Amino acid sequence: MRYEIPYNEIKTSISGKEFKKIAIQLPEGLKRYGKEIIQKLEKEVEKELILSGYPCYGACDTKDKELEKLGIDKIIHLGHFKIPFKQSIETEYFPIKSNLKIKNTLEKTLEFIDKNEIGLITTPQHIHKIDKIKEFFKNKGIEAKTSKGNKRITSEGLVLGCNFSAAKIKQKETLYIGSGEFHPLGVALSNKSKVIAANPETNQIKEIGYKNFIKKRYSIIGKIKDLNDFGILISTKKGQIRYNLAKKIRKIIEKANKTGDLIAIDDVLPNELINFGYEAYVNTSCPRLSIDDYNKFEMPIITPNEAKIAFGEKDYQKYEMDEF
Repeated sequence: MRYEIPYNEIKTSISGKEFKKIAIQLPEGLKRYGKEIIQKLEKEVEKELILSGYPCYGACDTKDKELEKLGIDKIIHLGHFKIPFKQSIETEYFPIKSNLKIKNTLEKTLEFIDKNEIGLITTPQHIHKIDKIKEFFKNKGIEAKTSKGNKRITSEGLVLGCNFSAAKIKQKETLYIGSGEFHPLGVALSNKSKVIAANPETNQIKEIGYKNFIKKRYSIIGKIKDLNDFGILISTKKGQIRYNLAKKIRKIIEKANKTGDLIAIDDVLPNELINFGYEAYVNTSCPRLSIDDYNKFEMPIITPNEAKIAFGEKDYQKYEMDEF
C-alpha cells in the first residue's frame, strides 16, 4: 500500500465506551483498501465496525444522515481534512499520507522553474511533506512560499477540488505537487500565472496552461445563451449545499426571459439529468462535475460563474473557476 493508515490514532479515537458502532468511510480512490483496513481494525478493537459503501467524493460527503439509520455512534472518515459544517453523527477526519518518495520528482521540477521565488501547493496526501519540500528548494536557492487560505483550508499550501484560496500567492510561478490537472488548472485560472504540475506517482512534470481551457468553456457559454430551459442543481450533501446561490442563479436566468427550475440532488449522474429533460443545467454542487466530468453528460452542465457570464451578469473577460 502506498499510503500510511493511522491505525493507532483511529484505535485511540474509537476507544471510548460511548462508541459501540463505528462506520469507516473512504473516498472512491481508497475504497480498494477498505477490506484490509476494516479487517485489521476488527482484530484489534472490540467494536462493531461497518464499512460505508456509499459513494464519497470528499470531506463534504459524509452520509451521516444515512448512517444514522443504522445506529452509528461515530464516523471515521479517511483521506481528507475536516471542513466546517454541522453533522448529526460525531465524525473524525484522518488524512491519509502518501509514502511515495518525491525527491526525484522535485529534482525534475528544477528544469521548469525560472524564478528564485515560487508559490507552493499540494493535496492532503502530500501536505505532511510541505516543510521538507520547502527545505529542498531552499537548498537550491529557491524560496517556496505557502499561504493559509480561507476557513475551509486547515493547512498552509493545501488545495482542495473546490477551494484554491491557499494558492492565491503573488508569485509568477506556482508549483503543484500531486496528481491530476484539475487543481493546477484552477490555480492557473485563479492567479493567471505559470503553474508547474509535478506528479509523484508518475514522476512527470508539465506546465499547465489555461487559455485553451477558457476557449472551450467560452464556446459552451456561447451555446448556453441560445437555450431556454435550465435545471439548477442543488446538492443535498451537507458540505456542498448552496441553496441561496441556486436561487440567485434562477433570478438571473428568469431576468434573461428563460426558465430555471431548482432541483435537489445527491449524486449528479448523467442518466438522472437525462430523465429530467432540461436543455442544460447549472451546477451549484461540486465544481469538479462541470469541468472534469463534462464529457460524461449529454447536455451542457455549467458552473454558476459561467451562467453569470452567459446572461450578462459578469464580464466575459473575468472567467474564474467555481469555488466554495
